[in-house]
Amino acid sequence: MLLGDGGYYDYHFVWNDFCHELEMTDSLGHTTIIRFSEDRLPVCEIDPEGGATFFLYDEFGQTVSITSQGKIIRSTLFVLNNSHFMFTN
Repeated sequence: MLLGDGGYYDYHFVWNDFCHELEMTDSLGHTTIIRFSEDRLPVCEIDPEGGATFFLYDEFGQTVSITSQGKIIRSTLFVLNNSHFMFTN
């Protein structure tokens, strides 16, 4: 009788404080890297196949743009004084 998931959900995490980088390796040996800003916000995620996703934030730490493979996949702009709001998905 086998108990548990057989290691399928086993992940290994390594934090590099000098580079502000987190490496996550799954049970198949695939590693995802997340790089963080000085404010500890994720700015780049590199998947196991080398694809990169970039995150851009406003001065309040809110995500305003997500770019993957050179394409904007999410963009948000708020201008409260002039009542301009833009959402792109």
